[in-house]
Amino acid sequence: MGKLRQGLEPGHLSILSQLTTLCTVLLCVSIAALAAFALSRYRFRGSKLIFVLCMGGMMLSPQVTLIPLYKIIQALRIHDTYWAMILPYAAYRMPITLMLIRSYFLSIPKEIEESATIDGCRSFDVLWRIFLPISKPILLTCAILVAYYAWNEFMFSMIFIDSKAFKTIPSGLMVFRDALSTDYALLFAGLTNTHAHDHRVFADAEAVHSGHDGGGREGVISL
Repeated sequence: MGKLRQGLEPGHLSILSQLTTLCTVLLCVSIAALAAFALSRYRFRGSKLIFVLCMGGMMLSPQVTLIPLYKIIQALRIHDTYWAMILPYAAYRMPITLMLIRSYFLSIPKEIEESATIDGCRSFDVLWRIFLPISKPILLTCAILVAYYAWNEFMFSMIFIDSKAFKTIPSGLMVFRDALSTDYALLFAGLTNTHAHDHRVFADAEAVHSGHDGGGREGVISL
């Protein structure tokens, strides 16, 4: 119980995990949507090369790039901060998120964009008023995939975070075990808290996703 008094109770860890996950989802999906719109609707020299390079990020294992990434984080002076988790999380989820959103954008008829342009919409207006509302199913799908990764990620939060104040659930629960003993009651309480949150997120997302499918385009991935 002494460890609970140090601010490491599952509720405290859950709040930190929610904050990190939310920031990661917003950053990753926002940047991916902007990049996907440019790569799917504009033809310019090097666009295919840029897309291939972005997809190349899917071949990079976090374990392989751990040492260079650690040096970069130290150079940016964001070690032991939320950004030390948020930026790597968003970076490693960016390729798959970009690919999914770009594929969905390509399925939207070009006539819709041309009609909006004739009506006076600028590029950002077309993205904000037409593409994003139409693409809610895939945006929600990507948000779930990114949130699932960020919520359960262990290695980065263990290596890049030293302070107990910034520990998320996967790394924070490690304080309840050591080489000689394990406090199974608190450990399993934290694990239950984690899984309860995951199920709640998926249930809410499925309800929203089903509502969108009932009145518009079909979702790309059925939840």
